Amino acid sequence: HNNNINSNNNNTNKINSSSSPAALKNAAKTVTTAATFTSLPELLTNQDWQDLRECLIPVRQGGGKRMLCSDGQETDSARHGPEALPLLPSPQASEEEWAQHFPLRELPPLPKRDSAFYSEPLCGICVVGFLSTLLVAMTSGAASVADNKAVAKVTVVLIWTWAGTATFCVLYLLFGCNGEIKRSRHNCYPVPEEVARRLKACPSEPPELKRNIAGEDGRTYCVRCLLWRPHENDTGTGHHCNTCQRCVTGFDHHCGVFGRCITDDNMPCFYTLIAMMITGVLTAGTAISLEPADMVVQ
Repeated sequence: HNNNINSNNNNTNKINSSSSPAALKNAAKTVTTAATFTSLPELLTNQDWQDLRECLIPVRQGGGKRMLCSDGQETDSARHGPEALPLLPSPQASEEEWAQHFPLRELPPLPKRDSAFYSEPLCGICVVGFLSTLLVAMTSGAASVADNKAVAKVTVVLIWTWAGTATFCVLYLLFGCNGEIKRSRHNCYPVPEEVARRLKACPSEPPELKRNIAGEDGRTYCVRCLLWRPHENDTGTGHHCNTCQRCVTGFDHHCGVFGRCITDDNMPCFYTLIAMMITGVLTAGTAISLEPADMVVQ
């Protein structure tokens, strides 16, 4: 132990005598192999400790990497050493225990939605609005001059029904349930170890991982939404939409006309909306066919 202390003091003198980052980094490697990270503050002056923190990014402490957050703020380990990071709960720990370490309200915010999430619905609203107005006008105009007034009135009632149904479907697609997975204790816990350690290092930032994490029970953990997606056999295909920036279950496709994911939850409305267009065209055609023959010729 005395030999290690003497060696560390010699290394500290080397650090004080050199101001280059390369020299600091090389000396730091020697120091960390001779003593534990927790003894560094006792061996170095405040200025040396500050210089080392700038060079040791990242530095291995206890088998894991500790680093600065991207906003420049120090992690707990950079300020106080590895003992600042508490032990993580086991995967079998209760949701209450996980909530104490990673409260839902303190998780990094969900990803920002893509601009198309807000612009694409305008296209769908305009298309449905234009077709509904056109078909209602054509049907009402033809019914007003039809010989068979009884049938004409029926077509008018039907065309307004189809238009109202189409409007409801559009509103449901835009604001209704589409299988989005919400953050909850059940969906967020347990946190995978790799994600948990990164969250402990930088609690305000999402972990920069490229691949989702597969669970032993068939679930997958989305590293962007920070939650577990159910097994496909339970709720259908789970998917993270790059436009909506949310995870959904029962995913079928993302509709570029309405700017929303089409899933098992809103698929009936999507098909109903298409059916309303077809029935609207048929209803308008029926009303036009009721016009007097001489008006059609004119």
